[in-house]
Amino acid sequence: MIDSPNIVLAAALEMAAKGYRAPVGPSSTWLETPNEVSPPSTNDFQPPELSQLPPPPLEALPLTIQKLLLEASRVFGDLPLEVPTVSFLAFLSGCVGQSVTLEVKRGWLAAGNLYWAIVAPSGLGKSPCANAILRPLWRKDHQARERWKSEMAAYQIAQEERKQGGANSAADSPSPIPILTQYIVDDATMEAIGGILADNPRGLLWCCDELATLMQNLDRYSNGKGGSKGRLLSSYDCSPWKTSRSDRERNQSVLAAVLSIFGTIQPKSLKSVFSQKDADSGLLPRFAFILARREKPPRLSDDEFQGEAILSELAELLLNMKMTELDGRPVPETVRLSAEAYGLYKQWSQELIQATWNVSEIDRLIVPKVSGMVPRLALLLHVLESALESLAAHLPGWVSESGRLKIRPEVSSETMTGALRFGDWIYRHQKHIWLSLVWIMSRSRRPWKNQS
Repeated sequence: MIDSPNIVLAAALEMAAKGYRAPVGPSSTWLETPNEVSPPSTNDFQPPELSQLPPPPLEALPLTIQKLLLEASRVFGDLPLEVPTVSFLAFLSGCVGQSVTLEVKRGWLAAGNLYWAIVAPSGLGKSPCANAILRPLWRKDHQARERWKSEMAAYQIAQEERKQGGANSAADSPSPIPILTQYIVDDATMEAIGGILADNPRGLLWCCDELATLMQNLDRYSNGKGGSKGRLLSSYDCSPWKTSRSDRERNQSVLAAVLSIFGTIQPKSLKSVFSQKDADSGLLPRFAFILARREKPPRLSDDEFQGEAILSELAELLLNMKMTELDGRPVPETVRLSAEAYGLYKQWSQELIQATWNVSEIDRLIVPKVSGMVPRLALLLHVLESALESLAAHLPGWVSESGRLKIRPEVSSETMTGALRFGDWIYRHQKHIWLSLVWIMSRSRRPWKNQS
């Protein structure tokens, strides 16, 4: 999409107006559009200025989480704040999934799943920080697997006893096969993801240290049939999955596939990993790309990260939010926007769309998706606030007899204001990354590859 002449030209004109420079001439093909005015010529093209990118809006988060993220940044070598912030938001996405949904307006429900991508050069040192923030989620996943192993062992013993006893009565009917609860995966095929989601309707976090590896291996076992990127489109929107194969054991049906993604990608890998079709289909705009770059050298700290305790408590509380069943199908708890919160969101969304609609085709691609991310962020912040209030107060009224967290029924205007700040932040980073893609394309003097 971005290498089509009108879009590239629009982006180039926008950058030229801001002082960016692009090469033109006989060897340059990406701006060769008849009857169009080219931006100023120079021998060197400069990417968008990093100084234009705002820092993460920590003020939109509860004070406890602000301190946690600042501590993580310091302890793990003065990391850019973008690393712990995105890691924590991915943690929240994995914990909430669609166990709670937000009714933005009648007929529009938003879950808490998002696709997060930290754009950073190799050697930034983000892995220890990300691993520490996600460790409670991995621990809960491991505990669920160990519990399932015990249940399966007991199930197999019971099955063997039934066979030996020749059970014939209804009272001896077999018990259901234990289901493996999973919260997070790293190395998986799309077919395996479908099976996991069928058993785990609350959703799943797909975590990959290198996002390039995840994207390039999507169809490695599909015999060239492809289709996995289409699954990523539908799972972002919590749409149904249904797989029909001649081998019936491989048939899958998921009423609402809810997937979150978290990974890192190097800036120079963006163009080779994502294709023009990914922009056309809407897959690329669904990713929240956040650039992380050091402004000062790393500093080794002797301090230990103390935030894992609160993260473990949050994971315990949030993952205990079980979905109820209605007519055999899982139903999430639903909260709604207050009238003031909806008014703020509507005004912000309309103003952003109107302000950017005629700026460039890049804005027309990314702004609607960024606007759609805001209700999801509002839901995550809302659930987080309820959980922290419960942990701080330790009041019985905050947790039901079943151990479920009680969520406030309405998202406040204050919470929506915080979500809008994150929306502004994501938009600025999205715009920077997409303009940088144009810059990378201009330097390579080759169009963005047209891969499937």
